[in-house]
Amino acid sequence: MKVPKHFVNKKVATARGRTETVQAVAPLHQAQTHHHSESFYTQCFKGVPQNLFRNHGAKFSGMIQAGAFVKMKSVTLKITIRNNGSETRLASLPYWFERLEMRSANGSKHLGTIYADNIAFNLGALLSEQQLKSVLPSANMDEDFRPSRPLQAGETKTFYLPLVGGFLDTAELYWRNISSWTSSLHQASLRKAVELRTASTFVS
Repeated sequence: MKVPKHFVNKKVATARGRTETVQAVAPLHQAQTHHHSESFYTQCFKGVPQNLFRNHGAKFSGMIQAGAFVKMKSVTLKITIRNNGSETRLASLPYWFERLEMRSANGSKHLGTIYADNIAFNLGALLSEQQLKSVLPSANMDEDFRPSRPLQAGETKTFYLPLVGGFLDTAELYWRNISSWTSSLHQASLRKAVELRTASTFVS
């Protein structure tokens, strides 16, 4: 009767007294099972300029330290704003930005780019109707993907934008080998001129 076997990594001592890792064959019933629990990592990007959405083509870069996590399953942007002007209707959250760029090695290595149209399309194409009921309102969109209710004067509100369908949540990259990486948020092109001090360029 043949016994199922598998390869395992074992540490052995060499003749020179050093320790090396080699592959050895062991019975399959001796294989170790690893159970992983979900964890959530939050990175606060400090120093975001207040005029980020006032200037055409503005850019902000946030740094995530190397070794903060091992594998990334999903990413969600959390954005809190305050309307210091009059009542204003904001654009849908994906169109607040032109694109999101991810780089490692202090910005010298390009990892990937996610564009605003791709973010909006993936929300409708990859999420179920039940998921959209909670995702769309938090991304400033109604059930038809149109901008939600106006933001009142003096109102502070927090929005959430899940980055689904991009390389971040589909490639399952091993992030421990990636040095500190930078996420650059490029402000969307000017859409309509409005009277809003804090967000004049992402208003529909």
